[in-house]
Amino acid sequence: MNSESADPRPIGCPLCVVQDGHGLQRHFVNSGDETQLSIHIPRRLQGYPGIAHGGYIAFFFDEVIGYAVGQKVGGVAVTRSLQVDYERPVPVEVPIIVVGTYDRPGNEHHLHRGRGTLYDAWGTRLAQGEGLFLIGSGRTIRRLLSIRSRPSAAKKSC
Repeated sequence: MNSESADPRPIGCPLCVVQDGHGLQRHFVNSGDETQLSIHIPRRLQGYPGIAHGGYIAFFFDEVIGYAVGQKVGGVAVTRSLQVDYERPVPVEVPIIVVGTYDRPGNEHHLHRGRGTLYDAWGTRLAQGEGLFLIGSGRTIRRLLSIRSRPSAAKKSC
């Protein structure tokens, strides 16, 4: 049973934002333990002509795997680490499917692993990703982010 989920992420998410017309205007579809994103990667995201820039492929994995992990565990997922294996060039302007799944808890409290695969419309695997995500409430994540953004006490001005 497929269902489009209400997306609890911030309005500024560049994958799904529709208010300013600059986002890719995509939504995730959850089916069982999987989260899927179907997309035609626009030409403006190419690196070499006709080929999607690898940074955007990593971005898609980050969003889809993180969303799958957050849905499974029940919280906001923030990326701790992400690894992408680029197996084949990913073309622009053709249907692409990115699938994310929850894998298992990580070694530390609040950390969870997820995996993803990117396919073309014919089912050919083009890339794989794996990530480790910090899970918490929106309040916890904001607190952690504010700690990281404070100026270091060790820095001294000249």
